[in-house]
Parts: sequence; C-alpha cells; structure tokens
Amino acid sequence: MATVDAVAGGTLGSINPGALSANIFLPALSAQIDAAIGLGLGPLKFDLATQLNAILSAQASIALSVGNPLAAIQAALIAVAQLQASLSLALSLPPIQLSLSAELSATAALAASLSAKLGLIDGMISAALSVKLPAINFSLGLGDALSVGPAILLGFNGIGDGTDMATIGNLIQTKLQNPVTFGGDTINPGDNVSGILLLTTASPVFTAMSILFSGL
Repeated sequence: MATVDAVAGGTLGSINPGALSANIFLPALSAQIDAAIGLGLGPLKFDLATQLNAILSAQASIALSVGNPLAAIQAALIAVAQLQASLSLALSLPPIQLSLSAELSATAALAASLSAKLGLIDGMISAALSVKLPAINFSLGLGDALSVGPAILLGFNGIGDGTDMATIGNLIQTKLQNPVTFGGDTINPGDNVSGILLLTTASPVFTAMSILFSGL
C-alpha cells in the first residue's frame, strides 16, 4: 500500500530544484543579451551610422557639383576671353554631368541601404531588450519566492500498487493528525496551515513531478 511521507522541506527553492535551476540560467541569458548588444549589435550600428554620415556628406558634395558643374569653366570664360573658342567646346560636357548624376544616384542608393540596415539593428536591439527586461523582473520575483520557508512536501504514489484516492485521503488524514517533520522543520496538528495538493492518474505525470519537486 502507498504511504504518505515528508519527502522534502526547507525553502521553496530546496523543494523545487527545477525552478531554482531555471532561475540560475536567467542571469546567464541576460549576460548573453548584454554581450550581443555591447560587442555585436552596438559596434555594428556605430559603424553603419558612421558610413551613413560619410555617404550623406559625399552625397551633399556631389549634389553641389551636379547643380553647377560648369561654374569653373564659366569663370574662366569671363577671365580669359581669348580662350572662348576652346572653352566653348569644353562647355559641352554631358559625360561629366552624367557621371556626377550617376554617382549621386549610387550614393543615394547606398544611403538608403545603410538606413534600412540601421533600422533592422535598432529592431534587433529592441527585441533583445524586450526579452531581457521581463526576464530580469521574473528572475528577481522568482528568487524572492524560492527563498521563503519553512515548507514541507508530502509525497505519495498509489498508481503502482493500486491504492485508490479514497484510501490515499485516509492516509493523508492520518498523517496530518501527527507532527510532520523534515530536517529541522516541524508542523504540528494544531498549527494553521496552507498548501496545495497535486493529483494525477498518469505515471508519466508523476515522473515529471520528480523533476520539479525533490524527493518524489
């Protein structure tokens, strides 16, 4: 026949090693997110922003050249009238205009590409922070919850030997009519108590409980 036994006690963290282990890994996850932002995404964003600023500066310079690429020639025409014939020939310089226009178009396309990449990096940083901040808050709350005690976990398994729930209930009643002790903690029959009772009819569920609760 199944028995009802005190199988674990102390703080909720000592009773629930599964939650305690999960809370240990959360700071590591937070550190990895910090490293991803600090060592990867942050410098990459700075590098792309620097490139974008350089491209925008070059684009502005090229735009000025495209706006009046013949200014120097016109000045030469005014200063040196005797070179009018040769300079007039030089006035027809569509290749210069076309080259500068093409370069301006290329820098505009590159600037747009860099802006899009910066937007994606900002999105990745925001997504990482949206994971980190709730995880930190959860970890702090879980740490506080797991540190409280005393608590004593009672365990029983009637599936293997065919003990039904009514019989288990009688065994629990008998158990609680006497002091329940585990380690240095004792709960007496006259004490006011609170607790939870998990029941299952499936062996795999009870096996899974052993991962969450020590002693089962």
